Amino acid sequence: MRKMQLATVWHRYLLLPLLVIFCLSVQETHAQAKNPSSQKVNLAFRDADILSVFKRITEKTNLKFSYNNDDLDRSQKVNIEKKERTVGELLTAVGQQTNLEFKIENDLVLVKRMDENNPTELTGAQLVRGSVKASGGDPLAGATIRVRNSSAGVASDDAGNFTLPNLPGNAVLEVSLVGYDPVTEPVNGRNQLGITLAPTSRQMEQVVVIGYGTQRKKDVIGAVSSVNTKNMEKLTGANVAGMLQGQVAGVNAAPGSGDPGAAPVVLVRGLSTIGNNQPLYVIDGVPGDINAINPADIQSIDVLKDASAATIYGSRASNGVIMVTTRRGKTGKILIGVNSYYGVNSMAKRLPLTNRVQYNSILNQVALNDGTEPLDYVSSDTYTDANGQTQQYPDTDWQSAFFENAPENKIDVSVSGGTKDMRMNVSFGRFYQEGIAIHTNFERYNIQVNTDFTKGKFKFGESFTFSKSQRRVLQGSNESRSNGQNAGYPLIYEMLNRVPHHKLYDANNDGGFGGRIGFQMTDAVNPVGYQTLVTSMDEPTYFIGNVFGEYQILKPLSFKLQYGFNSNEGYSYTHVPTYYMGDKVQNPTAQLFEARDRHFRDVLNAIFSFNKVFKGEHSVNAIAGYSQENDKYKSLSGSNNNLPSNDLLSLGGGIGDKSSDGSLLESTLRSWFARLNYAYDGRYLLGASVRRDGSSRFSDKNKYGTFYSVSGGWRVSEEKFFRDNVNGVSDLKLRASYGILGNQGIPDYLYLPATVTSGDPTVNYPFGTGLRQSIAVGSIITKASSPDIRWEQSATFNAGFDLSFWNEKLLLVADFFRTKTTDMLVTIPLPPSSGLLSNPIRNGGEMQNQGIDLALTYRKTEGALKFDITANAAASRNKILKLGYADEAFTDGYMDYNNFPTTRTEVGGEIGRFFLYETSGVIRSQKELDDARALQPNAQLGDLRFVDVNGDGELNDDDRTFMGSGLPRIEYGLTTNFTYRNFDLNIFFQGTQGNYMYNGAKRLMYQNTIFNKSTDLLSAWTPDNASSDIPRVTVVDANGNMSRPSNLFLEKASYFRLKSMQLGYRFNVKGFNLLRAYVGATNVFTITKYSGYDPGVVNYSSFARGVDRGLYPLSRSIFAGVNLEF
Repeated sequence: MRKMQLATVWHRYLLLPLLVIFCLSVQETHAQAKNPSSQKVNLAFRDADILSVFKRITEKTNLKFSYNNDDLDRSQKVNIEKKERTVGELLTAVGQQTNLEFKIENDLVLVKRMDENNPTELTGAQLVRGSVKASGGDPLAGATIRVRNSSAGVASDDAGNFTLPNLPGNAVLEVSLVGYDPVTEPVNGRNQLGITLAPTSRQMEQVVVIGYGTQRKKDVIGAVSSVNTKNMEKLTGANVAGMLQGQVAGVNAAPGSGDPGAAPVVLVRGLSTIGNNQPLYVIDGVPGDINAINPADIQSIDVLKDASAATIYGSRASNGVIMVTTRRGKTGKILIGVNSYYGVNSMAKRLPLTNRVQYNSILNQVALNDGTEPLDYVSSDTYTDANGQTQQYPDTDWQSAFFENAPENKIDVSVSGGTKDMRMNVSFGRFYQEGIAIHTNFERYNIQVNTDFTKGKFKFGESFTFSKSQRRVLQGSNESRSNGQNAGYPLIYEMLNRVPHHKLYDANNDGGFGGRIGFQMTDAVNPVGYQTLVTSMDEPTYFIGNVFGEYQILKPLSFKLQYGFNSNEGYSYTHVPTYYMGDKVQNPTAQLFEARDRHFRDVLNAIFSFNKVFKGEHSVNAIAGYSQENDKYKSLSGSNNNLPSNDLLSLGGGIGDKSSDGSLLESTLRSWFARLNYAYDGRYLLGASVRRDGSSRFSDKNKYGTFYSVSGGWRVSEEKFFRDNVNGVSDLKLRASYGILGNQGIPDYLYLPATVTSGDPTVNYPFGTGLRQSIAVGSIITKASSPDIRWEQSATFNAGFDLSFWNEKLLLVADFFRTKTTDMLVTIPLPPSSGLLSNPIRNGGEMQNQGIDLALTYRKTEGALKFDITANAAASRNKILKLGYADEAFTDGYMDYNNFPTTRTEVGGEIGRFFLYETSGVIRSQKELDDARALQPNAQLGDLRFVDVNGDGELNDDDRTFMGSGLPRIEYGLTTNFTYRNFDLNIFFQGTQGNYMYNGAKRLMYQNTIFNKSTDLLSAWTPDNASSDIPRVTVVDANGNMSRPSNLFLEKASYFRLKSMQLGYRFNVKGFNLLRAYVGATNVFTITKYSGYDPGVVNYSSFARGVDRGLYPLSRSIFAGVNLEF
């Protein structure tokens, strides 16, 4: 069944792009057949005379050359690098070196010497000045500006400027620069020109960052994907990881919460373990925290997805590696850049909560169904206050009071430039976002300093990032709570619960916020008041840096020494002032909780690199090195439960009970590694990597682990049989790899028995004689150690291909992968007679994960209207093969605290599948009721009908069944960029397919309580509305309609979203290299069947993904900004 499903995915999502490519290929090949100059060839010449050049071209193309021997200079040598190009492009390159002109007529090439005396009648012409810039506005130095059919030409200076005298009005300029697509620019009588070059469309020539080095994309045989950072620049926000969503095939970066500053859940190729699934982030060669990096400081992001690419990082690479390179200075004059925008965020969607009249109608129906008297505040519109005055019940709109429009702004300033021997890039950034939930916000300051120095064979450099942030969180909704089994009771739940009759404000209460009216209304917290009065702040400070020195020992051999560190100083506090919102909702004494922690990690890398080409065909790239890491974490915390004043925020000033706590954790990792890449003639590619890690997290018996990979590739497009018979294909590379990766993302000291000082005097020991015996504090062991714990390992196979057409105008990259993870850590249950309070952890789990990644890009770079379209899609499936020694299972997906579980993980299925009772609609007739009562004796008309899944005549937990997963079957992204003259437009779509969500908010608004309700219940079943699909409203609920976790609230959560769009205009202003204004919007619209706040907010726990338990919703925003550089 799994194979059939996977085959369906392949057919649906791979076959269609291939059919499109085939059709386009036929069209393009037909066009080339009509125009011999468009025929593609792949030739190289080294010191070749002109007749040899003609002969080679004739052999490849069947074109014949007609020439006069007197026009040929046999002493002139032709040198052209090997790469695919059209015949026309090749002849142009030959002509530039030999002063010849070529004209193709059918299969004949006419050759003549270029007229050097008067090629374009230059006399009597004008002086033309101009500038050459990149598409981003940066000036380009060293660009070649050549006059067509003339030997005249110049190069642009450091500012990108050039001057050409004596040009006629009909002259045509040809502008080129390595790494950029060439441009032809007619003068048309102008004396001032502005020329823009776009980065080369030849992706295979680009360089990607891999472990401890770089490699040309065309030579990579691992599954490595590069993020288009130009597209990321069009996204707002401050979280780099969150911006990866929809940008790379196989990388899922979904928000776990919409809370400002909340980190996303990032998965590379889905779930491959029941433990830590976070990828490794390597920033400028050193593992670090991506949440501290300003997106504006990033130059490139490369994702290592398979074993051959990631093995070099050994024990931390099983979940993928994300390589981040920050911006460095370039040779040229000092440039100052500024980017700033301002936006407003608003709720993208409201839930259908009732107003007072609607709530009264529903609760009156509840009383009718249950045979009870209506509540006093429901049966009347007025009440008598404490002063004997008649007052009308309020009609509070709690969503409007709890959510609001919120501003967001960002400014980034950079200074960069330098000489060939010294370059620098310095940047400053500030980001501020207020949350759409009241009194939530996030603010961060960033400073980045990168410098590079060159002195002969020596290179030195450093990278430093300083980040300080401040975040006020929504009470009860932060990531630490969302990632555990205990779901708590989020404040958004409280907001949904409050009835419209509940007072919002009351100046007579301590704190100024209202409570219940009367005694029948629930005495519960005022969510607006609690979020306003209670302050919870996180204020981390990051300092990330590294310094390096590199020496070129020999031309092919170099040595690099690098030291890096990550320092995180954390501070958080929660202040609870005095307040009164009801007899059960009051805090008579102010309280303060504070916590500080310090996490310091440093790393030393020593690397030898060898890179040499032998005899022009054998390319060898090798590295060997040593790495050492140290990790130290310290924390302390304290509290005081009685502060004499709400304005006193000092633990020492408190007069109540004081408490303190703290921890200290240390670990080390030492590693040796090597990698060898070999290529023969650019056609046959081989690679191998090995790494041996030693970790202090394991006992001496299992301290070391060895991880390796092998890979191979074949560039079919370089074979003669392929080039001679296939037109239009620029590159076709087949590749495959296999390797073993590790995972040491486990707690420290598991192999040691944990001793606990219980505080109970019965475990203390008296020593000596007499009345004054000395007391030694005793400890007890409450948890079994795991002395045999060993490395978790993942065996990964990857096979794929890279395919490009028409000089890389169209590119397709496809990969299939399969990972089997063994020795996963599982909690093993022990009998109570063991006397232990918690169970031991052992290597007792296995699982498999497999899927496909697809990426497709099309570019149009000719003409006034230029555009590119990039689409990516990924599908993955995981399956638990073993879980402990008795096939234990994990239950999670709790809706509040440890109640109402909705997911289960067990052998034979995916992680965190929904495990629910199945319903089959509402009981509408007496016959249906009679049939249902055999299984549900307390059922009434209008109740839910449950399915006896196992057919045993009883309704119990054995009838719960698996019903899908919160993980999407397919996730995808689509990015388009259009440029027309000075306008540019970026549109980004993103979505998922095949995932489900459990709608906890809807359950809350349907449940059998007197809390606020969904307006859906106005259409609930009644005798007069017997065709309704919504069960009858009741508080008694003897049938268990709401108490059983059922599929009533399980909803399809596939969605298609216009994630972002931005329209910009570039102004041509003297003195500015770039002046661009832009407007845009995010989360513009979402097409989905999910009725909750947002299907894209997924929760933080792998075992409860897709369980919407009061998650902070995403917001919609509109913004406007400006980019400038001078």
